[in-house]
Amino acid sequence: MIPSQIMTRWTKPVLVGKKLDPVKQFKEGRGIYRFSTSRNIAYPKKTGKILYIGKAGNLGERISKHLRNSDRESLKAYIKSENGKIFISVKRPNPRSRTYLKSMEVDALNKHVKEFGMIPICNNRNENIHRKS
Repeated sequence: MIPSQIMTRWTKPVLVGKKLDPVKQFKEGRGIYRFSTSRNIAYPKKTGKILYIGKAGNLGERISKHLRNSDRESLKAYIKSENGKIFISVKRPNPRSRTYLKSMEVDALNKHVKEFGMIPICNNRNENIHRKS
């Protein structure tokens, strides 16, 4: 687990909409991001709203790519079906640390598993195998 002083907190969720420009909103820079929905998702331990957690060397570009035509089929389906009720939050490493994105992503996924009983529904193993580092 990564010490809390190395990472910043999740940003306030931003609603995905026609006026959202991810490159301007999230800018360049590395970090992790999560997509969530306004609907409850039935996870094994309790319901939640997080759909996907990912990492990016350029947050604005990666999020923009997901919104245009995600390479994650399940996330693409949610983005199309939720009619604007998708939210995005990001977490950047503390600039004074040498945190690795993979460690940040694995930490966020492990916290999700601990709280909800499985990885987020769109991080499914059929599309990309999740490995603990």
